[in-house]
This record gives sequence, structure tokens and C-alpha cells, in this order.
Amino acid sequence: MASPLITSLRVVPVAGHDSMLLNLSGAHGPFFTRNIVLIQDNAGRTGVGEVPGGEKIRQTILDATELLVGRQTFLNGPLARFYGIPDVEGSEMRLVSLADDSHRGGLLTHGSLLVVTSNPTRTSPVKRGQFILDNLLGTPAPPAPPNVPALEAVAVPAGRKPTMRELMEIHRQDALCASCHARMDPLGLALERYNALGQYRNADAEGIDPSGRL
Repeated sequence: MASPLITSLRVVPVAGHDSMLLNLSGAHGPFFTRNIVLIQDNAGRTGVGEVPGGEKIRQTILDATELLVGRQTFLNGPLARFYGIPDVEGSEMRLVSLADDSHRGGLLTHGSLLVVTSNPTRTSPVKRGQFILDNLLGTPAPPAPPNVPALEAVAVPAGRKPTMRELMEIHRQDALCASCHARMDPLGLALERYNALGQYRNADAEGIDPSGRL
């Protein structure tokens, strides 16, 4: 299964009438405005989100569309080979349009971002998920509780090397860890097809499942 790529983003302003008219605390006004964000991926799945209303917020989200969906990138020959993108030669950096079936698109598949959200010897779904929560969604997870064991320290079944997903599932069996990891892990595991250097994994991708549920 390939990692999902965002292919389109729409923002739909809506307004309505709040039914909580008897709320005497003043927490709800009789009318409201919201911006509904619709995101579609390369498998045809659609995600729906809600943010505060207003033209300024709507335009800010639209201005950021290229950062998430971007189907062009700057490459030269060595960088294209690193990314596995064909037909780019020479040392000069130039703007390249990505193929429709390319596994690259937007900032989330950029090598620099994938590297800095990895550990020295392996990927880190936690760091990648936390980066998205903190920098893109503005909803960072709280700090980890003290004395949390390293992921490599969890007890694993004997006989084979567990996948990253299996290690994460064992790790979050601890109730102290589960609530935060339920938010971070699906986002980070969606990028698990990209290794710690940011390269897309084909031959060594057996057993990698980038699906998840928030």
C-alpha cells in the first residue's frame, strides 16, 4: 500500500443559526460562520475539517495549498536520483513537474522534512506525527510523561523482526502513552514508506502498512 498524497484542497465558507439560544452564559451567539476544509488524496478519499470563519482565514488556507499539494519541485540530476525521479540530468537546479503517479508532492514528502523527523538509524512516526500536529494543525500533543522507555526497549515476539507499526502498537498499550499516540501515530505511520533519509521504499517495503484512523 502506497503512502497517501494530498491531491486537492478546497475551503468552503458556511454560516448558520446556532440552536443553543437558551445558553445564558453567552458562550454561543445566535449566528456563526465557519470555514469547512475538504482535502482529497490520491486514493479518492476525502477528509473534512472545520476552522473558524472569516475571509482572512479562508485565504490563508488557500495560500498554503501549494505547500501541501505541490506538484512541482526544484531538482538537479543527483537530487532526482536520490528521490527516484527519472529524466532529470545535470547539476543545474530547475523546476520540474512531477508525474501524476509520483510518490512526491508538497512539503510532507520533502527529503529535508523526512530526515529531521527521523532518528539516526530509523524512521520516527512519533516525530513525524508530532511535526504535523504542531506545525500544520496547531494542536501539539503534551510532553511525554517521565521515564518512558525507548521504543527499542519494548518486549517483542521472538522469531522475526517486528514492523514499526507493531512496535508502536506494543508501546502504546501503556495507558499513559495511548491517548497522545492515538493522535500522533496514524499521521506518522502514513509516511512510513519513506525511510530515515527521506527516500521512498519499494524493495524493502514489505509489511509496511501506512493506513490509519484518527
